[in-house]
Amino acid sequence: MKRKNFTLTEKYLAAIIVLYCIVVGIINPAFLSFETLFDMFRASSGTMILGMGVLVMLISGGIDVSFTAIAIFGGYTVTRILISTGIDNLFVAFVISCGIGVVLGLINALIVHFFKLQTLIVTLGTSAVFYGIMTTFIGTQNIGATSMPKVLTQFGEAYLFQMTGKDHTPVGISMFVIPVILIMFITWFILYRTMIGRGVFALGNSEESAIRAGFRPLLIRLFVFSFIGFLSGVMGIIYVAQVNAVNPISLVGSELTIIAAVVIGGQN
Repeated sequence: MKRKNFTLTEKYLAAIIVLYCIVVGIINPAFLSFETLFDMFRASSGTMILGMGVLVMLISGGIDVSFTAIAIFGGYTVTRILISTGIDNLFVAFVISCGIGVVLGLINALIVHFFKLQTLIVTLGTSAVFYGIMTTFIGTQNIGATSMPKVLTQFGEAYLFQMTGKDHTPVGISMFVIPVILIMFITWFILYRTMIGRGVFALGNSEESAIRAGFRPLLIRLFVFSFIGFLSGVMGIIYVAQVNAVNPISLVGSELTIIAAVVIGGQN
C-alpha cells in the first residue's frame, strides 16, 4: 500500500505546532514535561471521541451541530438520576447516557430523511430543542463536586498507570485512554472493514449512486446519527467525570471547534 504524502496544509500545521511548543517551552520549561502531555491528553479525550462521530458524519455528506447538546443532555441527566436514585454504578451511567444519545440521534436521522432537509438546518434546530427539553424537564441546577456521584468522581481520578512528576506529585495516563482507543479502533473498523462503512462513503459521494449500488440511505443515516449520538453519550459521562461537576450550559457552543479540528485533520 502506497504511503500518503503530507499535504502542504499538514506541513504548515506541523511547523506551527513545533514552533509553538519550542517558544512556550523556552518561556516555561515545565510545558515540555510528561505532566503537560498527560494533562493535554486527559483534557482532549472527550474532543477526540466526538471527533470520531463528526468524522463519520462528514464522510456521509452531512454535518451535525447538535452533538454537544446531546452530550450535556446525557451527562447532566445521568448525574441527576444517580443522585436521586442513589445508584452508584459507572456501567449504568454509560448505558443511560448512551441510550439518550442514540434516541436523540435517531430523531435527527428521521427528520433529515423523511423531510428531505439539510443536516445542518435540522441539527441546528434540534440542538435548541434538546437543550430546551433538558432545562425544562430535567433541571437547570448546577451540580458541584460535593454533590457528584462517587463513581463519576472516582472514574475522573482513575489512572491507567502512574509515575512521579518533578515535584514528586503523582501523574499518569487517565483511564479515559481506554474508551478513546476503543472508539478510534471501532470507527476505523466500521469505515474500512464493514458494508455499512462502504455505505457511509457511498452516501457521502452521491445519494443516487448509493441507491443504485444497493444501499438504503435511511439505514445509513440511522446508523450515522445514532453513532454520533452514542459517542455524545460517552462524551457526556467523560466530561462530567473530568471536571467533577456539571453545568447545564456546559459544552454548548464548542461544536464548531471540534468540527474544525476534524476538517483540518482530515484534509488530503
